[in-house]
Amino acid sequence: MEYLVKYHFEWNENREDLKNDRNEKKHEQIILRSLDKGGRHDVFLGTRECVAYIERLRKDEYDKAKSYYDNQIINMGVMFKNFIYPQRIDDDSYSNLESVFTNVILKNGKIDFNEELETFSNALRSYKVKDDSKIKSVDQELEEMEKGI
Repeated sequence: MEYLVKYHFEWNENREDLKNDRNEKKHEQIILRSLDKGGRHDVFLGTRECVAYIERLRKDEYDKAKSYYDNQIINMGVMFKNFIYPQRIDDDSYSNLESVFTNVILKNGKIDFNEELETFSNALRSYKVKDDSKIKSVDQELEEMEKGI
């Protein structure tokens, strides 16, 4: 079995404190370094018994890939889609971390999470948003390092 994954970034526009960290090249390089080392976490494909290997795939390889499921539409059922993190930064306030699920449709061997999908969520636990106002930009870190600060 083989999965090909195409990704993109979606910045949390509600987190002004992270505005300086919205550097697509920086986060892309983090992902590429992680891929070179086999990923950051175990791949979970429904059970822990599934072993997976991760490798980088070029855009042209992704675009030309054929699937056993080409010309088919299959309802895959309800699957995890993403997390919704609390938006507020407040010393005394906690909000729920939520998991979001959707009914996934496989079309021509692809699942497109960019489509407008009907979703439902489940509150997981109380979650405090960390105040990241002390995070330095990469440029600031480099500047301080070069100055010996």
